[in-house]
Amino acid sequence: MKKILFALSFLLFLLQLSFLLMLIPCSILDLHISLTHPLVLCVPMALLAAAVLLAAHKAGEAGKAAAVLLALSMPLSIIDGWLIFMSAVDAFCGLLLTVAVVCCLTAGHLFGSPKALKKAGMWIVCLVFIPLYVLLPLVVGGWGKNTVVQTLDSPSGAYYAEHSNTDLGVSGGKTYGHICQDKLDLGFLKLTRREMVYYNRYGGQSEPDVLQMYWEDDSRLIINGWAYDNPLDD
Repeated sequence: MKKILFALSFLLFLLQLSFLLMLIPCSILDLHISLTHPLVLCVPMALLAAAVLLAAHKAGEAGKAAAVLLALSMPLSIIDGWLIFMSAVDAFCGLLLTVAVVCCLTAGHLFGSPKALKKAGMWIVCLVFIPLYVLLPLVVGGWGKNTVVQTLDSPSGAYYAEHSNTDLGVSGGKTYGHICQDKLDLGFLKLTRREMVYYNRYGGQSEPDVLQMYWEDDSRLIINGWAYDNPLDD
Protein backbone atom coordinates (compact mmCIF):
# COMPACT_ATOMS: atom_id res chain seq x y z
CA MET A 1 0.00 0.00 0.00
CA LYS A 2 2.92 2.37 0.65
CA LYS A 3 4.09 1.93 -2.95
CA ILE A 4 0.59 2.77 -4.20
CA LEU A 5 0.51 5.80 -1.92
CA PHE A 6 3.84 7.03 -3.26
CA ALA A 7 2.70 6.55 -6.89
CA LEU A 8 -0.57 8.42 -6.28
CA SER A 9 1.18 11.19 -4.32
CA PHE A 10 3.75 11.62 -7.11
CA LEU A 11 1.04 11.84 -9.80
CA LEU A 12 -0.86 14.39 -7.72
CA PHE A 13 2.32 16.42 -7.19
CA LEU A 14 3.04 16.47 -10.95
CA LEU A 15 -0.52 17.54 -11.71
CA GLN A 16 -0.43 20.31 -9.10
CA LEU A 17 2.95 21.53 -10.31
CA SER A 18 2.12 21.44 -14.04
CA PHE A 19 -0.32 24.36 -13.95
CA LEU A 20 2.03 26.47 -11.82
CA LEU A 21 4.99 25.81 -14.12
CA MET A 22 2.98 27.00 -17.13
CA LEU A 23 2.66 30.40 -15.50
CA ILE A 24 6.41 31.07 -15.56
CA PRO A 25 6.97 31.10 -19.35
CA CYS A 26 3.57 32.75 -19.84
CA SER A 27 4.58 35.56 -17.49
CA ILE A 28 7.89 36.00 -19.33
CA LEU A 29 6.21 35.98 -22.75
CA ASP A 30 3.30 38.16 -21.52
CA LEU A 31 0.65 35.57 -22.36
CA HIS A 32 -2.75 35.16 -20.73
CA ILE A 33 -3.89 31.66 -19.68
CA SER A 34 -7.57 30.81 -19.89
CA LEU A 35 -9.07 27.44 -19.02
CA THR A 36 -11.77 26.78 -21.59
CA HIS A 37 -12.59 23.38 -20.06
CA PRO A 38 -11.41 23.52 -16.42
CA LEU A 39 -12.96 20.12 -15.61
CA VAL A 40 -10.01 18.53 -17.44
CA LEU A 41 -7.86 19.67 -14.50
CA CYS A 42 -10.42 19.74 -11.67
CA VAL A 43 -11.75 16.19 -12.03
CA PRO A 44 -8.39 14.34 -11.94
CA MET A 45 -7.14 16.68 -9.21
CA ALA A 46 -10.12 15.88 -6.96
CA LEU A 47 -10.01 12.14 -7.72
CA LEU A 48 -6.26 11.87 -7.13
CA ALA A 49 -6.44 13.86 -3.88
CA ALA A 50 -9.26 11.63 -2.61
CA ALA A 51 -7.34 8.50 -3.66
CA VAL A 52 -4.21 9.74 -1.88
CA LEU A 53 -6.14 10.34 1.35
CA LEU A 54 -7.77 6.91 1.14
CA ALA A 55 -4.44 5.17 0.43
CA ALA A 56 -2.73 7.02 3.30
CA HIS A 57 -5.54 6.05 5.66
CA LYS A 58 -5.27 2.38 4.66
CA ALA A 59 -1.46 2.38 4.87
CA GLY A 60 -1.55 3.96 8.31
CA GLU A 61 1.69 5.82 7.61
CA ALA A 62 3.61 7.13 4.60
CA GLY A 63 7.15 6.40 3.48
CA LYS A 64 9.67 9.24 3.62
CA ALA A 65 9.27 10.30 -0.03
CA ALA A 66 5.47 10.08 0.04
CA ALA A 67 5.35 12.00 3.34
CA VAL A 68 7.30 14.89 1.82
CA LEU A 69 4.98 14.94 -1.20
CA LEU A 70 1.96 14.97 1.11
CA ALA A 71 3.38 17.95 3.02
CA LEU A 72 4.07 19.80 -0.22
CA SER A 73 0.57 19.08 -1.53
CA MET A 74 -1.01 21.24 1.19
CA PRO A 75 0.12 24.69 -0.04
CA LEU A 76 0.13 23.52 -3.68
CA SER A 77 -3.54 22.53 -3.48
CA ILE A 78 -4.47 25.97 -2.17
CA ILE A 79 -2.40 27.79 -4.79
CA ASP A 80 -3.79 25.67 -7.64
CA GLY A 81 -7.34 26.02 -6.35
CA TRP A 82 -6.96 29.79 -6.22
CA LEU A 83 -5.46 30.10 -9.71
CA ILE A 84 -7.92 27.72 -11.39
CA PHE A 85 -10.91 29.29 -9.65
CA MET A 86 -9.81 32.76 -10.73
CA SER A 87 -9.32 31.51 -14.29
CA ALA A 88 -12.73 29.89 -14.59
CA VAL A 89 -15.49 30.68 -12.08
CA ASP A 90 -17.77 27.64 -12.00
CA ALA A 91 -19.74 26.20 -9.07
CA PHE A 92 -19.07 22.55 -9.89
CA CYS A 93 -15.36 23.21 -10.47
CA GLY A 94 -15.29 25.08 -7.18
CA LEU A 95 -16.77 22.03 -5.44
CA LEU A 96 -14.16 19.72 -6.98
CA LEU A 97 -11.35 22.08 -6.02
CA THR A 98 -12.69 22.24 -2.45
CA VAL A 99 -12.66 18.42 -2.29
CA ALA A 100 -9.07 18.39 -3.53
CA VAL A 101 -7.96 21.03 -1.01
CA VAL A 102 -9.67 19.33 1.96
CA CYS A 103 -8.20 15.93 1.04
CA CYS A 104 -4.69 17.36 0.58
CA LEU A 105 -4.81 19.31 3.84
CA THR A 106 -6.08 16.28 5.75
CA ALA A 107 -3.54 13.85 4.26
CA GLY A 108 -0.68 16.31 4.67
CA HIS A 109 -1.58 17.12 8.26
CA LEU A 110 -1.99 13.48 9.32
CA PHE A 111 0.74 11.76 7.30
CA GLY A 112 3.09 14.47 5.96
CA SER A 113 6.65 15.06 7.12
CA PRO A 114 9.11 16.44 8.05
CA LYS A 115 7.32 18.43 10.73
CA ALA A 116 9.02 21.68 9.72
CA LEU A 117 7.77 21.39 6.14
CA LYS A 118 4.29 20.39 7.31
CA LYS A 119 4.10 23.30 9.74
CA ALA A 120 5.35 25.70 7.08
CA GLY A 121 2.58 24.50 4.76
CA MET A 122 -0.05 24.96 7.46
CA TRP A 123 1.23 28.46 8.30
CA ILE A 124 1.10 29.43 4.62
CA VAL A 125 -2.46 28.16 4.40
CA CYS A 126 -3.64 29.80 7.64
CA LEU A 127 -1.83 33.16 7.44
CA VAL A 128 -1.87 33.83 3.72
CA PHE A 129 -4.44 31.98 1.68
CA ILE A 130 -7.36 31.61 4.08
CA PRO A 131 -7.35 35.38 4.88
CA LEU A 132 -6.99 36.05 1.15
CA TYR A 133 -10.07 33.95 0.38
CA VAL A 134 -12.03 35.72 3.13
CA LEU A 135 -10.81 39.32 2.87
CA LEU A 136 -10.47 39.78 -0.89
CA PRO A 137 -14.21 39.48 -1.58
CA LEU A 138 -14.87 42.08 1.13
CA VAL A 139 -12.33 44.48 -0.38
CA VAL A 140 -13.42 44.15 -4.03
CA GLY A 141 -17.10 43.66 -3.26
CA GLY A 142 -17.47 39.93 -3.87
CA TRP A 143 -16.18 37.25 -6.17
CA GLY A 144 -16.60 38.48 -9.74
CA LYS A 145 -18.34 36.38 -12.36
CA ASN A 146 -16.86 37.26 -15.74
CA THR A 147 -19.05 36.99 -18.86
CA VAL A 148 -17.87 37.51 -22.42
CA VAL A 149 -20.61 39.55 -24.09
CA GLN A 150 -19.19 39.90 -27.59
CA THR A 151 -16.17 39.05 -29.70
CA LEU A 152 -15.37 40.68 -33.02
CA ASP A 153 -12.66 39.57 -35.47
CA SER A 154 -10.39 42.14 -37.08
CA PRO A 155 -10.55 42.48 -40.90
CA SER A 156 -7.63 40.09 -41.44
CA GLY A 157 -8.71 37.71 -38.67
CA ALA A 158 -5.33 38.07 -36.94
CA TYR A 159 -6.88 39.72 -33.86
CA TYR A 160 -10.25 39.93 -32.17
CA ALA A 161 -11.90 42.41 -29.83
CA GLU A 162 -13.54 41.06 -26.70
CA HIS A 163 -16.22 42.86 -24.69
CA SER A 164 -16.71 41.34 -21.21
CA ASN A 165 -18.46 42.22 -17.96
CA THR A 166 -17.51 41.25 -14.41
CA ASP A 167 -20.51 41.10 -12.08
CA LEU A 168 -19.65 41.99 -8.46
CA GLY A 169 -23.20 41.67 -7.16
CA VAL A 170 -24.52 44.56 -5.06
CA SER A 171 -21.28 46.48 -5.63
CA GLY A 172 -21.94 46.74 -9.36
CA GLY A 173 -19.33 45.50 -11.76
CA LYS A 174 -16.79 46.27 -14.44
CA THR A 175 -16.88 46.49 -18.21
CA TYR A 176 -13.78 45.63 -20.22
CA GLY A 177 -12.71 45.91 -23.81
CA HIS A 178 -9.70 43.78 -24.77
CA ILE A 179 -7.81 43.23 -27.98
CA CYS A 180 -6.64 39.62 -28.20
CA GLN A 181 -4.54 37.34 -30.36
CA ASP A 182 -4.64 33.57 -29.87
CA LYS A 183 -1.20 31.96 -29.75
CA LEU A 184 -1.95 28.37 -28.69
CA ASP A 185 -5.18 26.42 -28.23
CA LEU A 186 -4.94 23.00 -26.55
CA GLY A 187 -8.70 22.47 -26.41
CA PHE A 188 -9.02 22.82 -22.65
CA LEU A 189 -6.43 25.59 -22.27
CA LYS A 190 -5.74 28.64 -24.40
CA LEU A 191 -2.73 30.99 -24.46
CA THR A 192 -3.53 34.49 -25.67
CA ARG A 193 -1.83 37.83 -26.08
CA ARG A 194 -4.30 40.21 -24.47
CA GLU A 195 -4.32 43.97 -23.90
CA MET A 196 -7.05 46.03 -22.27
CA VAL A 197 -8.07 49.12 -24.25
CA TYR A 198 -11.36 49.99 -22.49
CA TYR A 199 -12.38 49.85 -18.83
CA ASN A 200 -15.25 51.26 -16.81
CA ARG A 201 -16.69 50.44 -13.39
CA TYR A 202 -20.43 50.80 -12.79
CA GLY A 203 -22.34 51.06 -9.50
CA GLY A 204 -24.80 48.64 -7.94
CA GLN A 205 -27.84 50.39 -9.42
CA SER A 206 -26.28 50.93 -12.84
CA GLU A 207 -26.23 48.70 -15.90
CA PRO A 208 -22.99 47.54 -17.57
CA ASP A 209 -21.81 49.52 -20.57
CA VAL A 210 -23.08 48.54 -24.00
CA LEU A 211 -20.06 48.65 -26.31
CA GLN A 212 -20.62 49.36 -29.99
CA MET A 213 -17.45 48.04 -31.59
CA TYR A 214 -16.10 47.83 -35.11
CA TRP A 215 -12.67 47.60 -36.67
CA GLU A 216 -11.44 50.46 -38.83
CA ASP A 217 -8.52 48.21 -39.79
CA ASP A 218 -6.23 45.77 -37.97
CA SER A 219 -4.43 48.61 -36.22
CA ARG A 220 -7.46 50.52 -34.91
CA LEU A 221 -10.62 49.54 -33.03
CA ILE A 222 -13.60 51.89 -32.63
CA ILE A 223 -15.55 51.61 -29.36
CA ASN A 224 -18.62 53.84 -28.91
CA GLY A 225 -17.21 56.29 -31.44
CA TRP A 226 -13.73 56.53 -29.89
CA ALA A 227 -10.66 55.16 -31.67
CA TYR A 228 -8.25 52.85 -29.83
CA ASP A 229 -4.92 51.79 -31.31
CA ASN A 230 -4.19 48.08 -31.36
CA PRO A 231 -1.22 47.56 -28.98
CA LEU A 232 -0.66 44.06 -30.41
CA ASP A 233 -0.19 45.27 -33.97
CA ASP A 234 3.61 45.41 -33.91
